[in-house]
Amino acid sequence: MKAKIERSTLVAALNDIKPAITKKGDDDLQNKVIFTGQDAVAYGEGLVLVVPYATDFATVAPSTELIEMLRKVKADKVSFDLNAKNQLVLQAGKVKTVLKTEPDNPLLSEITTGLMAEVAAAEWYNLPDGNDLGKAIKACMYSASKDNTQPELACVRMVDNMVIASDDYRVSKYVLPFELAGEMLIRAEYCAQMVKFTFTQYAITDTWALFNTADNKMLAAKRVNAEYGDIEQFLTFEGTDYVLPDDIVEQVKQVAVLAAGDHDIEKEILVTLSPGTVTLRAEREVGFAEAVVTSDVLEVATPVAFTINPIFFADTLAAMNNTINLGDDKAIFKQDTFTHLISLSILDEA
Repeated sequence: MKAKIERSTLVAALNDIKPAITKKGDDDLQNKVIFTGQDAVAYGEGLVLVVPYATDFATVAPSTELIEMLRKVKADKVSFDLNAKNQLVLQAGKVKTVLKTEPDNPLLSEITTGLMAEVAAAEWYNLPDGNDLGKAIKACMYSASKDNTQPELACVRMVDNMVIASDDYRVSKYVLPFELAGEMLIRAEYCAQMVKFTFTQYAITDTWALFNTADNKMLAAKRVNAEYGDIEQFLTFEGTDYVLPDDIVEQVKQVAVLAAGDHDIEKEILVTLSPGTVTLRAEREVGFAEAVVTSDVLEVATPVAFTINPIFFADTLAAMNNTINLGDDKAIFKQDTFTHLISLSILDEA
């Protein structure tokens, strides 16, 4: 008897785990979705996403083709089974799709007897209702380094009641209203996926930082074991407040279309502040975008410049009424529980 499933339910599960599906590298990992019988799972080298999805079988299937076929299907219900040849059969109307699967792929046991065993043995902690951990991670992750030669700086650190990140040129710190049970050092690229979920629980093992949602979706990010320096020494700084032009956020968003970087977290624009003028510039191989915005109140003493993620910059300016605090060689954004410090390049006035 062929099982009939709700197409939208499977599509939603696959969309949730898609960020962890590996597109290149190890053939055992690349383009795979794992059905354990209880869950649909994507297992990357350092990021795993698990969504409850019950099946009558356990196997590893090609993810790209399955997702694409489901996207093309119009029917609300489709048949979805594993046949005796270990082929995944998707029947929708007159079209039948047959995909080879790998029931002996080591990923299946890696999940069922490896990761999930750690999950079951872990000590789980509840996060406060309406917690701002996701907001804190999002605020800080843009400050992590894109240079993997210093692996600790390519991470977001969560420890005590703090979420912090730094790349030697900028520092972000968010103070939480609660304390975490241990330290987690997680690559910023994985943090960019974490902020898509609202977590209610977390656990820390020797290998993984684990996070659960209220509907039992789980994200596992591999922990980085490295020493992290003291950033507090850089945050004792006071400069002068300057208010940027009213339309600056809109200009940042427009220029950002040409910002280089394959992913949002990697994008940067160049901001130049000079007496009476803000210049925003984004550039990539195909060209550049530039906005020159004048201001009667921007009376900076010396022209300065800095690079910054445009998404972070727009969000921060909107939250802080377009105000930036400038010193001789640093700028700081500070509001309530969040502080962001950035190094400035001093420009020749000639």
